[in-house]
Amino acid sequence: MVLVSFLGGWPLAATANDSDPGAGTLLLRFDGQSVRWVAPTLDTDVQLSVNGPIVRSVVSQRFYNPSEQWAEASYLFPLPEDAAVDQLRMRIGERVIEGQIKERQQAKAIYKQAKQQGKRASLVEQQRPNLFTTQVANIPPGEQIVVEIEYQHSVARDGDTYSLRYPMTITPRYTPRQVVADISPTAGPAESQQPNQEQPVAPWPISDNNSNPTRIKIELDAGFELSEVLSPSHRLQASAVSPSRRTLVLNEPGERTAADRDFLLQWHPIESQTPQASLFVQQHNGEQYGLLQVTPPSLEAGAQRLPRDVVFVIDTSGSMGGEPIRQAKASLLWALQRLQPEDRFNIVQFNSVTDSLFVDVQQAIPGVLNRAQRYVSQLQSGGGTEMLSALNRALCKSCNDPQRVRQVIFITDGSVSNEDQLFRAISTSIGATRLFTVGIGSAPNSYFMRRAAEFGRGTFTYVADATQVQPKMAALYRKLEAPVLTDLKLSVPANSHAEILPNPLPDLYAGEPLVAVMKMAPSSASINVSGRIGEVEWQRELELLEGQQQAGVHQLWARNKIAQLNDLRRNQHDPVAREQIRDQVVQISLSHHLVSPFTSLVAVDTTPARPLDKPVEFRKVPNQSPHGTRLALPQTATGADMWLWLALLSLLVSAMVLYWQGRSRQVAC
Repeated sequence: MVLVSFLGGWPLAATANDSDPGAGTLLLRFDGQSVRWVAPTLDTDVQLSVNGPIVRSVVSQRFYNPSEQWAEASYLFPLPEDAAVDQLRMRIGERVIEGQIKERQQAKAIYKQAKQQGKRASLVEQQRPNLFTTQVANIPPGEQIVVEIEYQHSVARDGDTYSLRYPMTITPRYTPRQVVADISPTAGPAESQQPNQEQPVAPWPISDNNSNPTRIKIELDAGFELSEVLSPSHRLQASAVSPSRRTLVLNEPGERTAADRDFLLQWHPIESQTPQASLFVQQHNGEQYGLLQVTPPSLEAGAQRLPRDVVFVIDTSGSMGGEPIRQAKASLLWALQRLQPEDRFNIVQFNSVTDSLFVDVQQAIPGVLNRAQRYVSQLQSGGGTEMLSALNRALCKSCNDPQRVRQVIFITDGSVSNEDQLFRAISTSIGATRLFTVGIGSAPNSYFMRRAAEFGRGTFTYVADATQVQPKMAALYRKLEAPVLTDLKLSVPANSHAEILPNPLPDLYAGEPLVAVMKMAPSSASINVSGRIGEVEWQRELELLEGQQQAGVHQLWARNKIAQLNDLRRNQHDPVAREQIRDQVVQISLSHHLVSPFTSLVAVDTTPARPLDKPVEFRKVPNQSPHGTRLALPQTATGADMWLWLALLSLLVSAMVLYWQGRSRQVAC
């Protein structure tokens, strides 16, 4: 019997024993005694190819089985939240088996049958839009299988800064009490849940060792002359191929990096080379798809600054322990200094419970600000991540004042598993408020952070380490203090039908680009963007560059369309309508060869490898603990105390049994 492996939804760190049992060996406690648990090891090679606005990524996961038993490995890994996963290859020596896209249950059945027949197989499934699992069956003792995954996503742009982020580890997700209570322990997959219920992410082992050494190589072709290329998160070796191209690798050639933080790459164009608008197109299955990037002209200097009501929400839960809480407090203290006397503000903090500095927003005058700074300085991390009550308090649909701009700045690592519940709450309560998320730590839940900001018609800012706090918050505040461009509309000529995503379009701030994907008929050379600055109408007719053929545009449109359909399905209570939306998602996923909530990639070697009389051992490959994060167990929210007391009771009972067994042997002697 495993005594305790997880407490209150947080995985305990997987560790080597005191004598260092070696790579791939984890230590579990069985009734108080140390037992070696041999897990397949993993190392990863990543090739990132940037071509203009699109990143194409090839991730090679090499699973090695160090044990003497046939093994099945399972690995939970993050990807960018807009990743469109479309290719799977399994490499066994010189042989390559191509993966096929199938409906999820069919793919799982194919994989399970192959495993039972002793065939080597791999399965890639989506758990969240930014969380995937790879399963590999029948890895022979002392041998390896390479699983190769391909995906793509869009380059991010903020003003004149272009960037990409490759997430390498996971901050463990917290499942709130209500979600735990709502889901039966005997429930099946997420698809079988009642409407609007979701499956929490299963706890996963984490390790303080270098459990997934990673090598990353980047081929950057920006499409314009570069002035600077840098990584705020890692050391880079760079070589210039041309004024617009760079080849970059992490650390020294051949070195592998610890996967304990997200990799971030940024590049900047020569100022005069920055395009105002660009259009990329692709033909697929008789349809035309487009990717449009528009940077609005600079808004007029000195435009009227409206007074604001700003609510700061800070996550003080256990997952924020260590460097994240220090970064969050520094971000908040810096933000308080930017408030003007005409602004009003409040601070909400949450862990297992929600608390606020004031009952309602207060004027940002010196005495009130001093009190707020003392309040922030005393904040400490601990407890669960009960985010819903904090969101409801901060959004406050009835608090909107038409004479003021109301903004909520949400500072968190987003380490929750109940994203759907939170998205519904934001959609219901947002009103005229705008929600801005600030991701803290080395591995935040970027899917939740970015989607929450989209639902709140705001933006997502990622602060990777303490050196970025001031510049990142300064950039965010320059946006928040600029006039807001709302009610955005994007239109093409009447004879050019287009299905444009996202829909509705988000608000924009000064210097912030609009990125949209569309399924369209042949388009003209101009596009109209309109909106409002306060009460003033704003409109620009933008000339598009000649459309460039670009591979991967159709997958990006399909990924956005699937996200839109899943949002509709999340809020749909009619089972028939939910099933119809599900069928649409499946059809789009199969047509564009994408992994989705209802489709998976599966690859099977047709030649049996494992003798059927040899058992196969299932093992989870641990993630590396995020850099700088000190994971604190929740104190109240998930029954952690109960499990801890049960564990201690079990230890006591075991000790008593051993004691009486010893006494019995003495008497017998």
